[in-house]
Amino acid sequence: MLESQLVTENNAVVSPSGLYVLEMIVGKVDDVSSFSFCIKDVKDSSEVFVSNDYYRLRDTTYLLWGEDDTVWVYSGDLGTFYWEKESDSWQKKTYADNIGKEVPQALEELRPDYFN
Repeated sequence: MLESQLVTENNAVVSPSGLYVLEMIVGKVDDVSSFSFCIKDVKDSSEVFVSNDYYRLRDTTYLLWGEDDTVWVYSGDLGTFYWEKESDSWQKKTYADNIGKEVPQALEELRPDYFN
């Protein structure tokens, strides 16, 4: 069940609202395999948001949806971040600065020592 919630290079996931699709974009940054992500409209596959942030694939990383179509990235190297939709865009926030923010259950299960 957890695997179906995680976005991977070969597994895009539809948002809880059914309005968006979250896709992983894999490439190289300074010769290191990394990923970013984009959010697409489920109706016409147009890009709604493309992240400029990259995360190394060699580190433990998870990309997934949270409640209210919030995008979450857990990076064993950089920390945990989430993007909330505000107006017509997604705004990046740092979990460390917002510890009270509810974490997706999948992250709690994957990293119980970190999130509990």
